[in-house]
Amino acid sequence: MLKPHQYSIGGLNYATTPLPAGEALVFMPRIIRLLGKELTALWLMSDEKASEGARGIEALLEDREVMARAISTISENAVNEEGGLGILREIMRYTVVELVAGEVPVKVLDVFDNHFAGDPLSMMSVAAHALRSSFTRPSAG
Repeated sequence: MLKPHQYSIGGLNYATTPLPAGEALVFMPRIIRLLGKELTALWLMSDEKASEGARGIEALLEDREVMARAISTISENAVNEEGGLGILREIMRYTVVELVAGEVPVKVLDVFDNHFAGDPLSMMSVAAHALRSSFTRPSAG
């Protein structure tokens, strides 16, 4: 069984199980088109460069300025992508959120519309973590 990637955003605890390899292969070209060459390179190289003193992917995902710039690039690229940003919702189908501390987590897709209403930055952060869980190795630490 694949180990979930666990993280917190806005005081809520999330966990995302990586996509099975076959599904990741199907998503990969769409993700690369959506991210663009520069963000894809940053994404894939960040953990490798972290060992050389640069910021790893975890630090990038916590940086709201980096996330805001990524949202701008992704939104521009989504205009030409079939289904637009809907792919990010698809990527989150293996993500759960603990809405109340200590209670059983629920699937993000079951509460998606109300959960992320008025909070696109958190939505994009969760999507980024979901992508990270399937397309990069966990950071050391």
